[in-house]
Amino acid sequence: MELTIGDRATFSVGGKKIPVAEIAVKAVRDWVRGNMRFIDPRKHLACRVGLLPGSEELTDIFARSGEVRSANDTSAAVGYYP
Repeated sequence: MELTIGDRATFSVGGKKIPVAEIAVKAVRDWVRGNMRFIDPRKHLACRVGLLPGSEELTDIFARSGEVRSANDTSAAVGYYP
């Protein structure tokens, strides 16, 4: 099986790099291992990561003041074809 992980992400905050791809792949493998008992995610699942940086207009939410940060509305799509 192949899973494509794609969307926008924040790759650094305050000069600190975030290993976004590694975090995403680990989360997928952990979920599969915990929820699909007959699938070994290392043997049966390939993860293709297509994450890109978010736009500057939206990634500045980390620099905004206030206790509650506003978030942008996002959309995601999932496709399946046998």
